[in-house]
Amino acid sequence: MNICFISKEYPPETGWGGIGTYIYNLSHGLSRLGHRVHVISQATEFEKDYEDESVYLHRIKFIKIPVIGRVSYSYQIFKKLKSAGCKFDIIESPEWGAEGFPLSFFKKSYPLVTRLHTPLFLARQISDQKMSFRDRVIDFLEKKQTENSIGITSPTKALANIIATEWDISLSQIKIIPNGIDIEKIKSISSNLGKPKIDDYIIYIGRLEPRKGVHILAKALPGVFAQYPNLKMVFIGQDAKYGDGMMREYILNINHQYKNNIIFTGFLSGIKKYSLIKYSRFIVLPSLWEAFGYTCLESMALGKAIITTKNCGFEEIIKDNQSGFIVEPGDHQALQEKIIYCLSNNDVANFVEKNAIKRIEDFDIKILARTTIKYYEELLEKSKR
Repeated sequence: MNICFISKEYPPETGWGGIGTYIYNLSHGLSRLGHRVHVISQATEFEKDYEDESVYLHRIKFIKIPVIGRVSYSYQIFKKLKSAGCKFDIIESPEWGAEGFPLSFFKKSYPLVTRLHTPLFLARQISDQKMSFRDRVIDFLEKKQTENSIGITSPTKALANIIATEWDISLSQIKIIPNGIDIEKIKSISSNLGKPKIDDYIIYIGRLEPRKGVHILAKALPGVFAQYPNLKMVFIGQDAKYGDGMMREYILNINHQYKNNIIFTGFLSGIKKYSLIKYSRFIVLPSLWEAFGYTCLESMALGKAIITTKNCGFEEIIKDNQSGFIVEPGDHQALQEKIIYCLSNNDVANFVEKNAIKRIEDFDIKILARTTIKYYEELLEKSKR
């Protein structure tokens, strides 16, 4: 099958978050099954065409000029699709930013599948931000792209339910296919990881922003440090705005008595990140809402227990007290108590870690790539009727 992914995000050049990770893992997973896979992604410097292992990558420039930039980018996508040297059976694009919107009007020539990640309206709701006029336009485009697609996929039922309600799309039209990771690759890397110089620590991984619940974790930490004065809290991720300042500044102010217990690494990936995960006590992911969470999967693959939150995609990955721990989102007291509980009950944490390693097998990209292909084939067969 000839498949093309359209996404501004694709690592390492534009590996900004979960969308890029999803496209990378799935494109390589499909390629290993023998399918011809292309990715059209944004160039940060120079436009270029090259092979990333067996995936054909096309980098195109995005002009940051309102309207003109979007039109120009869409035109370049059409040009790349026509010059790729093959007719694509399936084209997939995220709803975020509505990159596939123009293609959704040409179903016969460009059979588009939209992958749900987190649409703009939901991102604004989680961050308690008002929708600007520009935001409403983008929301309209994201919705129309999704409605006009021949297929829609979502990593979780939680996200699918929200989209079905907000965009008035039948839930039966949305196929649930979890995000996948290359477990074999992560385990191979893990076997050769050196131990960090930090002795006793727990980790948060992700951008330091409110929707990730970082401010809630900041409030939970003083009580933890009071009982475990030698413990270190390692924040892996880029700083972000919070209120009138930055989140890093807020964390340090809340924990002014324990500044020496807090470590900020900035953004990390690959071996450096995996090394810190492997030798940590456990991982804390206190998101107010999360569609899925690659960090959760990677940490489980590395044999780590995770504390995370209810009412979002995490509950479809973790079973509370079996393969992880789940608390109410936004409740710093509950989070504090669960962190202390895990620190003081090593046997329970070890039990959970063993179950997490078993559970993660369900998210192997080898399995989910096959599931995705089966869905693509069903869509193409349906379109012929």
